Amino acid sequence: MKKIFFTITACLCLLSVWSQKFTENDLQGKWILNIYATQSASLNVETGKVTLDKSAYSFGQERADQLQQTMESYSEMLKTSYVEINGNNFTQLVGDSVKAGIFTIEDKKDYQTLEGKFDDGSTGSIRFTIKDGKLILFFSNQNKTYVYKKS
Repeated sequence: MKKIFFTITACLCLLSVWSQKFTENDLQGKWILNIYATQSASLNVETGKVTLDKSAYSFGQERADQLQQTMESYSEMLKTSYVEINGNNFTQLVGDSVKAGIFTIEDKKDYQTLEGKFDDGSTGSIRFTIKDGKLILFFSNQNKTYVYKKS
């Protein structure tokens, strides 16, 4: 009986996490870049500390060291990076690159996306979630993740 109760409780908890949908109101405000991650490494922007995963070493120690140095060199440039959202308008500054425009939220089967129409006429789609008070943007075509905390 305890196993059945535990299983049902676990399923209900997981279902509520998976089904959580975010709205435009959840995104409002200024979000400061906290973590920049690639497929093999992550950079804590505040501290400048780089963490490599096992795949970073697949081409040897020298290449892993080079990746770590490259990621560390991004730290200063990324310290001023942010996303600011007012209504359905956004501005994203990453390094010296600025993107601005409007967005809508689109619900997919297991996730949500921000569908952006940028001021330069281009469009883009970014998978996102909010977890533990942090806005997480997944750029799957580039294997990059940006984690922002509220300012």
